[in-house]
Amino acid sequence: MAWFKRYFLFFLFTSFWYTSALGQNWYAQSQSAFRDGEFESANQLIQKAIKQFKTENEPDSIVFAYVHKSAIQWDLFGINEALEMADSAIFLSENLNTSTDSKIAALNKKGQLLVHDFYWNEAENTFQKAESLIREQDKKSTLISTLYNNISWLYLNLQNLEKAYSYGLKSLEIQKELYGENDRKLMGVYQSLGLIANDRADYENAEKFSFKLYEIAKANLDPDHPTMALVYNQLAIIQESRFRYAEAIQYLQEMANVSQKNYEKTGNPQFLAIAYNNLGNIYHKLNEFPLAEPYFSKSVILHSENYGEDEIGIIQPIIHLASSKMHLGKLDEADSLFQFAYLKQQILEKENLPGLAALESQIGDLFAYKSIPEEAILWYTRALEHYQASNIENFFLVGETHTSIGKEFLNSENYKQSIEHYEKALEIYKKLYPDSRIVVSSKYNDLSLAFLKEGNQEAAWKYSDSTFIRILGQGFIRSEKWTDLLPPNYRIAFFIENRINLIWAKNLENESQENLLEIIELADGYSRNFQKSIFSLRTQYSLIELAKEHRKILLHAIDACWILAAKFEKKEYFEIAFRFSELEKGVLLRLASNNMMISESIDADDSIAILDQFWRDQINGLNSNFMNSPNDSILNQLTYSMESYSIFQDSIINLDIPIWNERYSLEPYSIEEIQRKLLGNNNVLIEFSVSENRIYAFVLSDAGLKTHMIDRNSIGRQIEKLNQLKNLEFEEFKSVSHVIFNELISPFYSDLKDKNIIIIPDRELYSVNFESLIKNQDGENFSELSYLIKDHEISYLLSTSTSNQFFEKKKKDSKNGLFIAPGFTDQMKQSYISDHPNQAPIQSQLIRQPFSLLTAKLASNMVKGSFYQQTEAQESLFYENASDFEILHLATHGEVDNAYPMNSHLYMAYPNEADSANQDGIIHAFEIYGLQLQAELAVLSACNTGSGKFEDGEGLISLAHSFLHAGCSSVLMSMWEIDEKTSSEILMDFYKNLTNGESKSASLRNAKLSFLEQSPPELAHPYYWAGLGLIGDTSPLESNKGFKNLLWIFLGALIVSALMYFFLRKKI
Repeated sequence: MAWFKRYFLFFLFTSFWYTSALGQNWYAQSQSAFRDGEFESANQLIQKAIKQFKTENEPDSIVFAYVHKSAIQWDLFGINEALEMADSAIFLSENLNTSTDSKIAALNKKGQLLVHDFYWNEAENTFQKAESLIREQDKKSTLISTLYNNISWLYLNLQNLEKAYSYGLKSLEIQKELYGENDRKLMGVYQSLGLIANDRADYENAEKFSFKLYEIAKANLDPDHPTMALVYNQLAIIQESRFRYAEAIQYLQEMANVSQKNYEKTGNPQFLAIAYNNLGNIYHKLNEFPLAEPYFSKSVILHSENYGEDEIGIIQPIIHLASSKMHLGKLDEADSLFQFAYLKQQILEKENLPGLAALESQIGDLFAYKSIPEEAILWYTRALEHYQASNIENFFLVGETHTSIGKEFLNSENYKQSIEHYEKALEIYKKLYPDSRIVVSSKYNDLSLAFLKEGNQEAAWKYSDSTFIRILGQGFIRSEKWTDLLPPNYRIAFFIENRINLIWAKNLENESQENLLEIIELADGYSRNFQKSIFSLRTQYSLIELAKEHRKILLHAIDACWILAAKFEKKEYFEIAFRFSELEKGVLLRLASNNMMISESIDADDSIAILDQFWRDQINGLNSNFMNSPNDSILNQLTYSMESYSIFQDSIINLDIPIWNERYSLEPYSIEEIQRKLLGNNNVLIEFSVSENRIYAFVLSDAGLKTHMIDRNSIGRQIEKLNQLKNLEFEEFKSVSHVIFNELISPFYSDLKDKNIIIIPDRELYSVNFESLIKNQDGENFSELSYLIKDHEISYLLSTSTSNQFFEKKKKDSKNGLFIAPGFTDQMKQSYISDHPNQAPIQSQLIRQPFSLLTAKLASNMVKGSFYQQTEAQESLFYENASDFEILHLATHGEVDNAYPMNSHLYMAYPNEADSANQDGIIHAFEIYGLQLQAELAVLSACNTGSGKFEDGEGLISLAHSFLHAGCSSVLMSMWEIDEKTSSEILMDFYKNLTNGESKSASLRNAKLSFLEQSPPELAHPYYWAGLGLIGDTSPLESNKGFKNLLWIFLGALIVSALMYFFLRKKI
């Protein structure tokens, strides 16, 4: 669980009636300043009071003043300084002639501080000493009520909730009797009782106590008072427990705003660290790990500032950061952080068994992520033993640990123990969340999955039914389109997939059309649910992660369609299978296309469109700034904008405006639309869909749809060999290339005659350049082989739905071409080293590119473009001008980050000093995604711009993908580490052909064929000429269509003239 700091405001005790007037005045002024958040002033005033009390020899007053100063030190400097002051107060109370009240006050303050510094055993001992001093006549006092409240907080942390609640109620009873229900002094006890009731799953009282706290705080405190930060934190916790995450985030953002002001004012990072930690927790629960990680990271920095690296308080923030890195796949970083936290826990807090258990459970998660179930089970077992030793049972972390160990036993095929742990988790969650639908349903679904794996289908069906009954109520299955009633939530995908697996199991025993149709119906239903879920997702990461689950369901549907069509002779299901294949591809690009379509369709002065564009521009700009310079202010602005945009999108959905509803539509275009708008008479589409064991091929032309199925395992090894293209000798290349052709293309090659081919790959097929496949093994050298390119123009798409053929772009005036080529000459690199002797930029190490530079210069002359070379090739130049050009040509080095594709980048010249504040001469993929480009063509001649990381549900995430997402109609990309000289020759011919009015695909094909005809045998190897590929629109450039039209008019006129001459001559 997350640990939260309290802030109490009642330190005026009855002991001061006999103190000196001057000392009491300074003390009262210090308390007033403290309540108003004026900590420096409070500190100066209490120093004066202490000096006066010492002068007057008033020991009780001295001790109470030290207690108060401890509270000031806590907020002004941090908890360590506060503990030192509390120790001084205890020493004075024991060595001076002081009253019992003084002794209790000093012990109470230290106990409170120890709780927040995570020394719970020592805190408990300290509180017991204080309790032992209470006299019967003093029980109804502010001091005792404060003590009871602090004790309740201790037991809340120890999860001894009954004791915590008992002490909290005793404190509330005393304070109500003393002050009534609405006095400011009751804030602390309402805070404690709200959190205790929340952990007891008494959500009604949790809300009642917490909103009472807010009511009193609002009436008594300034909006920026530091205590308001803790009030907002409390409300966020309550909302989070009810799974109202949007409301929780809003409260935590308010907390962060107040805490930031307090931090700037006092330098104490405590509240801000808590705010960042808790924001990280919320985003972690929402699976928005790219947002959780920076908040946890900043929390660790602030907690380190507050506690240092050798104090207990740093352990929890480090654990949270490690967990977020683990979920992002940064396993080595996570491992290092977990080890550090575990070492500190063993040294500093070994007696804190609940904290130790929570850490051990998350280390178990790490081993689960590494697919080491034996180690994971060992750590989970330790965690459960420590929870049991702490007498903690009905606690959500215990439930999650049972869930996690159940999963690992399931993966190890130990079904009995898996089911036992899943049953315990279900029991805990039903007690903790009696009103929750989704969370408890997930535990039913876990049990269904375990029983299915065990082979107990009857129990598996029962628990699957319980999953959906919990959400929809009894009789859900009888409702027509019952899946449409399911709420948008990422867990729904797991529930639906498990039910599909149950149907497959039933179908194995008794194959029937009804089973297959039910699978298809479930997949259709989930697709609608997936579309409803999109607007609530905050990052591309979470969208892609959910799209992966969507894809799994759609592949089940394709399998079912194939059986219906092939075995039951229902051929129409091949078309439905093709529809599902389209649905599971290019989600990000389809949504980007939808945005463009809406932008093109709506008037520029439409108020909704203006506001929508404002939020998108703001988020894109902030995201780019944060990725380049991750400071607190930008992160907070970014998440605030994301939450505001989410609320705005929700409001649009509620308005039910048809054109705006289309924004989230993923429904593919019909076969007839694809034939008419994309294919025509000259093009044929080959779309692949790769499942676990099969590759499905859909071949669509003007003649209709044909299909073919390939055994994935039979071709996998050959594709791996082809990926080592550079190392393949002639005979091996012939064999590999021809085998792949035979498997993927040959079964329907007769339908491709005289057609241009559009390929939509999937999974490993993205690495195949289909141009280099050979129809037969004839030929004595590389140039003589029967490459597909010799008979066909070949281009690529991520899905038909992402093609710009399906929506008309408004014609905008644009300049011909922006050509940027740093070249990285020796002179440039030497200047970088001279100007930055301590740390030369990466650009100083890049290999020079003379051929790329020359090609960019000559090509810009061909299209009458703008050319920028060497030090002119600035990052700022690209951002300021890219949206104005028809062609974008970036001739430079690139670097692909397959682990984190958004970090893939292109290198520009290192910035001039005047421009370097926010720039480093590197254009990242995440920056390109936020741009709004109008280019018909982007040419990325750097290596590997078309390679990247395959993501289920989207396709290949690469630099090329980022340009398509930003609005480029097509991208000419490199599919591997291309040879600079040969690719430059091909690009020169490509531009010559393009300016002559040829289509982009024809221009590239003819340039490659010309190279093949003219190159020496050693350069005819496909590695040298096949590395460039075209993805997207293949048509000629808009600016050259006029040339082509004039040519046809001219030829037409010649023909007419010739015919007339022939006719007249014959007549004579």
